[in-house]
Amino acid sequence: MTSILDLLVALNPWWSGKPFEAGIRRERYFTKIGKYLETGEIVVLTGVRRSGKTTLIFQVIDDLIRNRRVDPRSILFVNCDEPEIARLDDPLEAILETYRRDVYAGDAVYLILDEIQTIEGWERRVKSLYDRKQFTLIISGSTSYLLDSNLSTLIAGRYLPVHVYPLDFAEYVVFSGEDLPADPVTLTAARYRLLHLLGEYLREGGFPQVVLQGDKTIRRDQLAAYYDSIVYRDIVRASEVRNQRALGDLLAYCMTNITSLYSYRSLQEMLGIDFATIKEYLYYAEKAKILFEVQYFSYSLKVQSRNNKKIYCIDNGLRNAVSFRFPEDEGRLAE
Repeated sequence: MTSILDLLVALNPWWSGKPFEAGIRRERYFTKIGKYLETGEIVVLTGVRRSGKTTLIFQVIDDLIRNRRVDPRSILFVNCDEPEIARLDDPLEAILETYRRDVYAGDAVYLILDEIQTIEGWERRVKSLYDRKQFTLIISGSTSYLLDSNLSTLIAGRYLPVHVYPLDFAEYVVFSGEDLPADPVTLTAARYRLLHLLGEYLREGGFPQVVLQGDKTIRRDQLAAYYDSIVYRDIVRASEVRNQRALGDLLAYCMTNITSLYSYRSLQEMLGIDFATIKEYLYYAEKAKILFEVQYFSYSLKVQSRNNKKIYCIDNGLRNAVSFRFPEDEGRLAE
């Protein structure tokens, strides 16, 4: 069985001077995280699974070591999703005890907890760590429960959220190995290439590792695997969903019919799922950041509630990998 120290050494290669992959920098997020770290507040990264949160964390670690001359051993990264960590009785206490005893006993520690929502009772532990003022804290998670949990109450006003999404089109161009022209003349000359990339972006979406994958068949398989992981880990397991068939039917319908107007009543009649269950399961899907409802706009709440809603998927590629598609879908994808 792997010891805690062995696990931590494997998760933190910079302690022994080993190289680690930091990926392509996403400046918008990287700059924001850097500014937030200077405040001393908890930095909270949230976003759908595989949107690039962990890679951003590694970019921050690389910057701390290379540019800010931080002692590599004063940076502790913990992937709370590791099975070995899940088996511990009090994971954070055991990890910090080992780290302080065997790795680094100094002050000014950067403590980074990835996928923290997998540890039971993590909110109070994070609050306690914050109150000690010994750690600069970064935590990340794949669901909105991270900010809707007791954390919001326990440390109200003491955390700064960073919502991480799949690549936007400008980032997609860079990840595709192209330069995004800044001046109008060069931009005009490159318009046909950019329009081609835009078409690919609408079809394949912006999950970073999928964009970097050259084989289109593998891309589709990756997206299908992402979908299964999100549904099982962030909806079924996190919310203890019992009627998985109803959940699957509802998500499949919503994925196929993105941007279409709908009501809970119409979904009930069409799918044979009761009103309360539909509302509950769509709430879970929003918390997992896979689907988003958009209300009819009106200054009157009564008018909003009476009109049908629209639903959107977090990523076109994810939607296309698991739903039925029709030739006229391009307009939906663009919306």
